Amino acid sequence: MHRFQGVRGNIELAVGNGSAEIVTATCKNQTCMKMGTLRRAGQSLVCIPAQISVSVAGANSFGVDGITF
Repeated sequence: MHRFQGVRGNIELAVGNGSAEIVTATCKNQTCMKMGTLRRAGQSLVCIPAQISVSVAGANSFGVDGITF
């Protein structure tokens, strides 16, 4: 478990078994905790009130930042 202090709160990040997720957040709505688990390059989680972002580095399997239809 890793704890990070942000501008207006903090988060606890669980990292292991090829994944990462925010398990505790002190922000009011805790939206960052509902964003799910990171497993692939290019994915990210953000806690806006705390101004903390977590992302997985590396190239994604598509070789692009995003695809829209």
